[in-house]
Amino acid sequence: MYVTKDELLEEGYDEGAIDAFIELFGEDELGKFVNVYQGRYDNDEEFARELLERTEQSVFSFPYIQIDWEATTAEVMNDYSEANGYYFKDLY
Repeated sequence: MYVTKDELLEEGYDEGAIDAFIELFGEDELGKFVNVYQGRYDNDEEFARELLERTEQSVFSFPYIQIDWEATTAEVMNDYSEANGYYFKDLY
């Protein structure tokens, strides 16, 4: 499905996020934007923490578990892309 930047703006998406997506994946892929957009974060580690807290809450309920966030972030970023603070799940 072909989607334009204007259509995404009309739906209320941030122009910076749309531009970041285009920078990473190209304008022809905008139809996938809604499915892969993850949000805006200050850095990779903040993104990785938020992502894992959203998807694996049970792990974080144990106060004695310690996570190597640097290594975890490096692994998480193998499946995600970032441009200008906007994060997206990789298309491929």
